[in-house]
Amino acid sequence: MACGVCRTSLGQGNAGRGGLNGRPTLAKRSFNVTEGMALRDAYRFEQSQTVTLASSEETKEAQRAFAEKRKPVFR
Repeated sequence: MACGVCRTSLGQGNAGRGGLNGRPTLAKRSFNVTEGMALRDAYRFEQSQTVTLASSEETKEAQRAFAEKRKPVFR
């Protein structure tokens, strides 16, 4: 049940539209990979992606933009 809620939420944001620059965001790509996995395997995969996502340039730009109260500029 919770997965349906997550899919709905992601589909409504930028991640559902492929990000601001037309490419899927790292988070969206990660979500797509786990979509057909068993829950336990998907959880483990998502946990392995946490460091990658947290240290990505997209995340750094999003954090800078938030701190500077401006819209992020993704390349």
